[in-house]
Amino acid sequence: MSYDTYYYGQPVTAQAKPEVNGYTFVGWIFGESGTAPDTMPNKDISATGTFSARSATYTVNYYEQNVSGNYYTLMDDLTETLRSTHGTQISADIADAKEIEGFSAAGVSTTKGAVGGCTAGSMTASADGVVSLVSGDKLNINYYYTRNRYGITLNVWKGDRTESGNKLYTHSWNDIPYGQTITADDYTKTTGS
Repeated sequence: MSYDTYYYGQPVTAQAKPEVNGYTFVGWIFGESGTAPDTMPNKDISATGTFSARSATYTVNYYEQNVSGNYYTLMDDLTETLRSTHGTQISADIADAKEIEGFSAAGVSTTKGAVGGCTAGSMTASADGVVSLVSGDKLNINYYYTRNRYGITLNVWKGDRTESGNKLYTHSWNDIPYGQTITADDYTKTTGS
């Protein structure tokens, strides 16, 4: 806080506009009237600076688990840039996650600055962060998705498959991650199995 001294009747000069990162200076409010006097009155007065939060953006990122399940990859085509105001707290919850075919939302985290990363880190069911214009503090909301896992059943028939005696064998494979490349050689029954 700063103080200026004026004598009664002396012209009052405008103060320099203060700067606060992320906010726009709106103006001064002087004493009870709100407006700046032209000359110093015969009493103390105070001036209060007012500010409004500037518009700022934050990013929502979506990460998919790789087929081997050991790291997450950013799905660039789903990244969203949203607008809010500097200083606004944003809450993210796993219940708000987008539905993505073949994947299940596993958690959410917030990071500042660079995009989230390739490991799930400290993902939880919900996370909070503050929108910021400060360099290096840009808010990222990161949703992480695990791959759904499915099974394959191989039924081998001879002739007409509608006749019960024509089934040669059935074999099942379970726990196959969504999106895994499969070939017929991977899922054929070998002799004796």
